Amino acid sequence: VGRPGPVELKVVDGLLHVRSPRTASRYVGSSDALIDDGWINSGDMVELRGERYYFAGRVASVYERFPLPQIFSSVAICAVVLGLVMVALITSFCVVGRWIYRASANAHGLSDYLSISPGWAVGWYFIPIMNLFRPFQAMKEIWFASHESDGGYEERAPAILSAWWGLWIVNNVLGNISFRLSMAGGADTSISDGIDLISALVNIPLCLVLIIIMREVSSSQRSAMHAQAFA
Repeated sequence: VGRPGPVELKVVDGLLHVRSPRTASRYVGSSDALIDDGWINSGDMVELRGERYYFAGRVASVYERFPLPQIFSSVAICAVVLGLVMVALITSFCVVGRWIYRASANAHGLSDYLSISPGWAVGWYFIPIMNLFRPFQAMKEIWFASHESDGGYEERAPAILSAWWGLWIVNNVLGNISFRLSMAGGADTSISDGIDLISALVNIPLCLVLIIIMREVSSSQRSAMHAQAFA
């Protein structure tokens, strides 16, 4: 629960005490403070054997304050929520990736000037460095072909495409920074938490803009294919 960080340990009267930036201040539903000068009594009983301390049990008061069934219930809820989030994330990737592939394939049927294949229109997202600009070029080709424009990269991309790609880059940069901070043991976790929040906020307009692009391209492709069928 939380991110890696510096943790200090000490033993007082046979009980393990812990201090770290992620230490809780009190139990849920209790007004009694747990922290004494930054230290929290974990309730773990330990024994000194040679130069090492060994776990010997738990004090009863800890179980009374925070029963195991409640712990297991909370863990189960977190696991279910995390699982649902992962399913939603993977589903979104699959849906958008499938749409990009089909939109590119349709665009190839409308124009002979596309240089990026449907497979690579999706594949470039997974190639480091290249994923900073090639997916944007693929989307530009799809957009122009879908709107019956045979221009190449010299044509200026519509503002909505630039907005979408700018938000995508910003979101990925924020995610990368947050990940690196979370891996740094001595980093202030409040900074990475703040970056995660900003990233989540950026995701909102990013998704909305992408939905608009998908609807616009799909509508244009249907109109273009209908015109070809009755030409």
